[in-house]
Amino acid sequence: MAYGLANTSNASLPHIIHLKNTVIKTRIILYTVLLIAAGFSASAQKTIYGVVHETPEAPIVGVIISALHCPDSTLTNALGEYQITVAENCSTLMFSWGELDLLEDIGDRQVINVVFSGEGKSMKPLSLNPRKDYPLGLQLTLAGHSLFAVTMNYFITPNQSIEAGICGRGIEIGARHYFSLHDEGENKALYMGAVTNLPIDGDWVLYIPFGYHILSHNGMAFSIELGGKTPLDFDQDLKIYDFLGFGINLGFQF
Repeated sequence: MAYGLANTSNASLPHIIHLKNTVIKTRIILYTVLLIAAGFSASAQKTIYGVVHETPEAPIVGVIISALHCPDSTLTNALGEYQITVAENCSTLMFSWGELDLLEDIGDRQVINVVFSGEGKSMKPLSLNPRKDYPLGLQLTLAGHSLFAVTMNYFITPNQSIEAGICGRGIEIGARHYFSLHDEGENKALYMGAVTNLPIDGDWVLYIPFGYHILSHNGMAFSIELGGKTPLDFDQDLKIYDFLGFGINLGFQF
C-alpha cells in the first residue's frame, strides 16, 4: 500500500524513506539469495533410473517415487520403469504404492530397482500429471503483492487454476496458466497469472506474476515468482517506480 507524500506530515517523512529503503534492500537480498540457490541447484543434480516390480515378472505402473525432504517426484510407467533427477544433497528415495512405502538410500547408486512384497492398491488411478491428480489445494504465499496470503486453489485443467482467499490487503482472487516443461515427472511448470484483491484499505492492486512451479506426486507444492503490479507508484525521494513484486508459495494439493 502506497500513500502520496502530500498527505504525510513532515515529521513522518524520515520514517517513510527509511522504510522504503529497507524494503528495497530486502528485495535485493532475496533476489541475490535466489540466484545463488538456483546456481547451486543447477550444478548439483543427479539422475537415477530403475524398475519397480511386485514380482520379477510383474512390473507395477503408477508407483510414486519421491526424493525424501525434496520436491522431486515421478511415477513408474507401464513397464514399471522410472527416471528421476534429484538434488545432490537428497539421500533417500521413497517408493509409494497404495498403503505401502519403501525407503532406499541413494548413496552413489545410479540404478535403484525395487520389489514390493505383499499387495498394494492405489486409492485412485494416477496419471503422469500431478496437477490432474490433485486438483484442490491450500497455499501460503509470502511477500507477493500483499506481504502474505492464504488461499485455496483449484486446477480446472492441468494447465489452468483459479484461487481465492485472504491476504494482507483483504480478499484475494485470481487465476494462473501453467506451461509444462515436459520433464520426466510432468511436475514442473512455468506460469503466469492475474491476481487482484477486494481491498480493506481502499487501495486496489492488480498483480501479474510470472513464476516457476513444482508439484510433487505426493502433493507438496512450491513456487517462486516475480510480478508487476498496478497502479504504478513513483517514489519522489528514490526516483524509482514501485511496480515489482516477489513471492514464495508453499502448499499442499489433495
